[in-house]
Amino acid sequence: MVELSGGPGAKAASSGGSSSIWWKVAIAVAVVTVIVVVVAVPVSVLRSRASKGTAAVAGPDPIYNLRLLALSKDVSRRVIDYLPPPLPGLLAANRTLDYSFIELLDFNDLPTLQEVLARLLEDDRVRFVVQDFAMKIGPDLGFSQQENNNDGTDPKTPPFPPSPPAAPPPPSAVLDSLVAALGGVDGEGLQGYTSSVAAAVEGGAKAFPVTASASGNGGSSASGGGANGDGSLPWHLRKVQVPEAWKLTSGSSGVVVAILDTGFDIEHPALRGSLWVNPNEVPGNGKDDDNDGGYADDIHGYDFAGSNCDHDWRQPPGPPPSPPSPPSPPRPLRMPPAPPPAPSPPPPLLSNLVLICKDDADVRPDGNSELDSHGTHVAGIVAAALNAQAGAAGAAPGAKLMLLKVFSKSRILWASHVVTAYAYALRKGAHIISCSFGPKDPVPQPSPAQAVLLAKQQDVYAAAVQPLQEGGVLVVAAAGVNWGSNEVDIAVPGQDVYSTIPTLLNKGLYANMTGSSMATPLLAGVAALVTSVIGSAGTLGDKPNYYQATRVKDLLMGTADTARGLPVKGSKRLNALRAVQAAFATSNNSYLLAASTSFYNSSAPLALLVGGLVEEYVAVPLQPGVAPGAARLEQVARVDGIAPFDVSVRVFSANASSARSPSPAPTVIRMRIDSYKYSINTSAVPADRALLLRLRGLMRLDASGGWAVSLQPSAGVALANVTARVRFMAGQRTVDLSLPCTLAAEAAGVYDFELQVLNPDQPLELQWTRPLNSSSNQTVADMFVVPSYLPAVPPRYAPNIEALAFAPASPPGWHVAWEYAGPAQPPPSPAIAAATSNSSVNSLPAYLLGAFGSGLLPPSAGPWAPLRNTAVRAGLFPVAGSFGEMAAQAANASAAASTAAPTIVIPNPASMGAYGYAVAHMSPPANGSGVRFQLSCTSCRLLVQGVVVADASQALAPGAAAARLTAASGCLALAASTSASRPAVYTLELRFAVGNLSSGSLDVQWAACSAVGGSRPVGQGQGQWSNVSGLLTGSVMWAPPRGAATANAGSMRCDVWSALGEPEVPSQLDRPPLASVTLPNTTRSRNCSAYSTNRNCTGLAVVVVTDILPDADQRGSYHVRCWTFWSGSFQRGLVALRSATATGSFIERASAYLGAQRIYSNLYKDLSKADNSTNMRSFAPLVSSPGPYYALLAFEYHNVSNTLVLGPTDGFTNAPSTGSLQISSAAITPARLALRPPTH
Repeated sequence: MVELSGGPGAKAASSGGSSSIWWKVAIAVAVVTVIVVVVAVPVSVLRSRASKGTAAVAGPDPIYNLRLLALSKDVSRRVIDYLPPPLPGLLAANRTLDYSFIELLDFNDLPTLQEVLARLLEDDRVRFVVQDFAMKIGPDLGFSQQENNNDGTDPKTPPFPPSPPAAPPPPSAVLDSLVAALGGVDGEGLQGYTSSVAAAVEGGAKAFPVTASASGNGGSSASGGGANGDGSLPWHLRKVQVPEAWKLTSGSSGVVVAILDTGFDIEHPALRGSLWVNPNEVPGNGKDDDNDGGYADDIHGYDFAGSNCDHDWRQPPGPPPSPPSPPSPPRPLRMPPAPPPAPSPPPPLLSNLVLICKDDADVRPDGNSELDSHGTHVAGIVAAALNAQAGAAGAAPGAKLMLLKVFSKSRILWASHVVTAYAYALRKGAHIISCSFGPKDPVPQPSPAQAVLLAKQQDVYAAAVQPLQEGGVLVVAAAGVNWGSNEVDIAVPGQDVYSTIPTLLNKGLYANMTGSSMATPLLAGVAALVTSVIGSAGTLGDKPNYYQATRVKDLLMGTADTARGLPVKGSKRLNALRAVQAAFATSNNSYLLAASTSFYNSSAPLALLVGGLVEEYVAVPLQPGVAPGAARLEQVARVDGIAPFDVSVRVFSANASSARSPSPAPTVIRMRIDSYKYSINTSAVPADRALLLRLRGLMRLDASGGWAVSLQPSAGVALANVTARVRFMAGQRTVDLSLPCTLAAEAAGVYDFELQVLNPDQPLELQWTRPLNSSSNQTVADMFVVPSYLPAVPPRYAPNIEALAFAPASPPGWHVAWEYAGPAQPPPSPAIAAATSNSSVNSLPAYLLGAFGSGLLPPSAGPWAPLRNTAVRAGLFPVAGSFGEMAAQAANASAAASTAAPTIVIPNPASMGAYGYAVAHMSPPANGSGVRFQLSCTSCRLLVQGVVVADASQALAPGAAAARLTAASGCLALAASTSASRPAVYTLELRFAVGNLSSGSLDVQWAACSAVGGSRPVGQGQGQWSNVSGLLTGSVMWAPPRGAATANAGSMRCDVWSALGEPEVPSQLDRPPLASVTLPNTTRSRNCSAYSTNRNCTGLAVVVVTDILPDADQRGSYHVRCWTFWSGSFQRGLVALRSATATGSFIERASAYLGAQRIYSNLYKDLSKADNSTNMRSFAPLVSSPGPYYALLAFEYHNVSNTLVLGPTDGFTNAPSTGSLQISSAAITPARLALRPPTH
């Protein structure tokens, strides 16, 4: 399967210049062990007849030599041992090749050769004997229309004049050769086949339009994209999706591709870095340092054809040449420009032929004509370095090239050179061999004698290739042009292939060529990509095994595209991307990752990314009869659907060896887990369950390609014992860690990650080895991230007062709420009761901080726990004991009030502790930097947008002092604005516990860090830690300036919206209300006694829709929200909402909020679905310490009629006819908020 498809449609001028034709070439590629095609091996033909008993020797043709190739059936014996004396002594030389045991027999004269050939043909002990035969480069069309202007650096340099394409063989000759190869297909059928190839590939050619030339001549270029100097890659690479495959691998430097061809320009800038280097050879000393059969100085390969030879065998040399002229500067090529050819001498007599060529290690071209560029062009197709400006590259620029020159100057090569080069390539470690040559003279209709000889020639190649097959070496060989659909394996582009040419041609560094010789190395290059992947699978300590010919062939064939109408086997065309993807997917313990769908496909915009992983601890059930302490993951009954008893965060620090510095970037990233928050013995894990640690989040890979991962257990611990308790999932793949694995990322990006550890107790380490040829300063600190998709907006119920023209008297601060722990302190919620395992909160385990939250979205994660002691403060409690002091003062002051609740707790510092949360709102730094937080407390953890970002929690005992802990978050990448282009507002929720009220402390600071928004937070650099107050913004608290008319005392604002099916009352920021009004309503407040027990009331928090929107539709439905900033307290800590109680005539959905707390709610029309522990219950504060602030008091109704009486009660839970909240001087609204007139 090779697409020999046409390129972008190279338009070649005819010799007459009056018309043009489109060359359409389908190049068949044969791959042995491999993808075998029509003629599985190149063959040649002699014009004489031969049978088993006849010595068939060439006539007086100068391409024949005096060498036989033979093989004994018993490879332990040599064929010359079968010759009677004196014939063995008459040989000029004999050599037995490694691996294949083919013998090369050289003679001094023709009669001796004839005699030996005749005797060996009659000897049944000889598997084959045949005279050396010649081949040539396939029917390439030479340079196409226009080559690259220059080296890609000077687009003004005009291109060299295009060479006319070589004339194609006459139709009859092409058809004759194809008939011979296909075994009986008639010429008419072949003409139709050729037309169908052209039609099938034309669509591919037109997919890449011809672009205008950048040469300045105003013409057009039919060359691949690189010829225009615009940086685009050539069409042949794009056609088979090589650039996409590079996202996974550009080839391993351990993969060696041997190129058998003409000479190579080893000084070409695009090839120098890709050359294989013989590690055991000393260059230039004239010695065979590695003792490999006399190949001296073979640094990059070897020249088996010899230097400056027209033929291997010719007439004896003439007189000695004249003394050499003074040396000239070194040149990349071995010869100066060739002089005009002299008239050909008459063919020499065979009796006068002698061997005058000698092989050597100089693989450079014999001359500087276009004919000498073939090897350089082919090598570049395989592994030339990427030249982005010139728009050129090899298919596998990371692989290495072993250069084996087998052609003479006349582009003729001998079979003996090929088989010798095969043996050399196998000995020296080549994994792929590319052979862009074919038969010299295909025989249209071989006679029986010729058929016998052809079979023996094929036996030569079969014997030479067999060791390669057995050794796993892939051989890619050109089969010719337009072979039939029953013979050709795969189609590969071979027209207008843009690649390297020798520098001394003075025609630039790159040019286009067309032919099967171009398709062969392209397939070999893609095979190198696949080999790089599957050969690297295994343990990190294993030596890569790149001898994978059979698997590579299967992958190339199995992943090829089906191009309808392409007349090759299965109409298959090479697809590099799919082949490399399949290589990863099918390789031993290799996994092709899928990008995170939650990250890339989330309907909600990303609000933040923070460095680290979510750390969950789960008590999991086991299969019957399994002891928890000895359980393996396969014995866990289930994991999904079981809520963790604690949710924290694991923040990784950069390895000291890989921290950012001017030193080279690390190639290994270590993710080490040294300790755990809990063991299986923790009280949260029942005796019949096991403890499961689950680390999850997103894995940020900053380079495409294969990431090698291995699990390293603690010293002395067997890997098998660890892998039985560890499960690893990455990129939606479950990965086996019993052996190191390879994770293939098609692109740098974000992938899902989860690591499960059953009964964690010993340290673990995951080692990540970066893809080849990638470089980055990424560390483990910024490799793993946790996202939040909760919108970064103020609380939905908060008014839009950010644009006030005056500053508050105190900057925004924290809303703190807490409860006490100690004897007879009941848990305020079922979750807290479960966490403390008691009817009283007598302990403060670390996981208690995961058992409650503020109940608001955003920010909270965790069950809502209504905490009834509150304070609004500018700062937290950095001084030891300051929290306990504040709590005691607030409790005493509230208890002294005449309307105080009887259940207020006066704390005893000696025996009591406390737990709670502090909520604040934050704007991102104005300079766009990321943010890191540092906690300092006796026990606390910080959440931002519902994500735990830092954890400094520990178990405490009420009344007992404890050490202060510190912990820092990873770097948070924040969005500066929301999807609605409004400034982003983030919610901070700091959960805490204090064991001893007189010594406990709580504080949080921030520092700037480097964060690249969106998908790459990096957080090693940090600024100085500062008080977080500079970032806080306020919409749930307000400290009005003193001495100015900035507030309306005794007032409340009410807004109304048409109900449009929203699940909640809209935010003012999302949808402006239809109308607004300021309470008290003078009409409704005339009769205070109807709604209040206060005879002196001046205004009540009571409203109907028509108070706000007088012409409201009687059949319409509306949302209503009223709000004020309030410094008062609810009598006895009781509040309810009219029309939203179980005792009323109506049961409406409604909620009330005070600061950052929900103090009352009915979320259900159907009360049978309600949570009776929280629904329709009063959670107004029992104790409050407002400080300089007024807390936002808001109540809202969802989808109500225009006549329903709405409003909160004060001191009641059943909403009696009287008892409404009075709008006193404790309630204020900003003075400069303009009234919004009704617009309904």
